[in-house]
Amino acid sequence: MKEKVDIQVTIFDETHERYPHITPKKFKVLYDGWRAKGLRLKTHSTTFYTDAWNRGWLSKKDADSLRKYIGVL
Repeated sequence: MKEKVDIQVTIFDETHERYPHITPKKFKVLYDGWRAKGLRLKTHSTTFYTDAWNRGWLSKKDADSLRKYIGVL
């Protein structure tokens, strides 16, 4: 089973710790930017990104990709 990483708690907290000016609203903008990049590269489908946000978690691999995009990894 893949390790689950919470998007709006774990990754947001890491982001906010490194970049204190990032609010939940700005974090969603970052997520949407990562989503757009993934869609351009055909990494995952639109449904994947919407479902991941709604369920609130990503696999470790995808979470690390988001962290790298944001600049906290």
